[in-house]
Amino acid sequence: MANTAMELFLKFLEAKEISASILNDNTCRVGFSLSGTGISIFVEFSEDGTSVHFTGLDFVKIPEGKQEIVYKVCNQCNAKYRYVKFYWNETENAVVCDSDAVIQLDSCSEECFRIIMTMGRIVDDAYPLFMKAIWS
Repeated sequence: MANTAMELFLKFLEAKEISASILNDNTCRVGFSLSGTGISIFVEFSEDGTSVHFTGLDFVKIPEGKQEIVYKVCNQCNAKYRYVKFYWNETENAVVCDSDAVIQLDSCSEECFRIIMTMGRIVDDAYPLFMKAIWS
């Protein structure tokens, strides 16, 4: 594995008994269950190990005809939550969230862990808003 930041992060997760899948030299996937759904968080480290991009997937699939109302909920969530950005992925017809961070090697593991946990908590909090919009 070439990316030192990712290597440190994976060792940190292993110490906490959290499994992650390595997708390539710079990207891993962490998945876990939330109250009403699950989430896959893809963690992509820059080649130089100074920044990281997080993408949360697999928590809201949008039924046909509900895109406009879900789009409005994404806007509401973007106004409410400051650490995670929500958007409608037209290709997958799903809601996606993401976040970015500047990191340093000496603290990247804790920072990245805190960000995935924050993303999970925010998605868990926002999930009922999406479900209410879809099923009402």
